Amino acid sequence: MLISTAGNEDAGVQDVEGGAQDTTTTDTSSKGATATITTANGNPVSVHIEVAEGETSLVNVTFDDDEAYKGMAVGPWSRDFQVSESLAATFGNPDAVTVRENGNEVEIERNDDGSGSLTFKIESTNTATDE
Repeated sequence: MLISTAGNEDAGVQDVEGGAQDTTTTDTSSKGATATITTANGNPVSVHIEVAEGETSLVNVTFDDDEAYKGMAVGPWSRDFQVSESLAATFGNPDAVTVRENGNEVEIERNDDGSGSLTFKIESTNTATDE
């Protein structure tokens, strides 16, 4: 695990033992905006969806088999989802929307009708790490 020591005389990033570890990986062999995300021990994946200020988009989000949001989002607008199993989202105006998975921007697939969509499937490795 790494910690930041900015502002300290020993500024930089230092290794430390124990603590929480980010073990999330995204399967980069996935095409477009469909991805399989692997986490250790069932850790949820943080997904942040944002509509830019002054923009609007129809937004429909379903995660872990429950409809989480459906409606017209007027920017600035954002929602955060802690996803354990899956997330599917569609956007009426994908150019107004930014999606981040664990802080990393995700590409929104453009559909033939001009809308956008993305799908995440979460898989757990259920393994403990010894470090």
